[in-house]
Amino acid sequence: MFRALGNQNRIKIIEHLKRNALTPTDLTEKLKLSYQATYNHIRKLDEAGFLQKERSHNYVFYSLDTNANKKIKTLLNLICK
Repeated sequence: MFRALGNQNRIKIIEHLKRNALTPTDLTEKLKLSYQATYNHIRKLDEAGFLQKERSHNYVFYSLDTNANKKIKTLLNLICK
């Protein structure tokens, strides 16, 4: 989990996904990264349990997992003790 939050681009992805669900292509445009780099960041956040994904036709929309805020607060509490 710590590694998932250890990159500024992943933090930016979380900030974007707090607002609404987005596709990797949407995030690529917002972050101005390559598709592959964006997808790698999404994959790491997903593996850490921060994201939910929903398929709609040919698209995959990612959003912040409903428990992600709790996970982030728990990590910050561990660090700041």
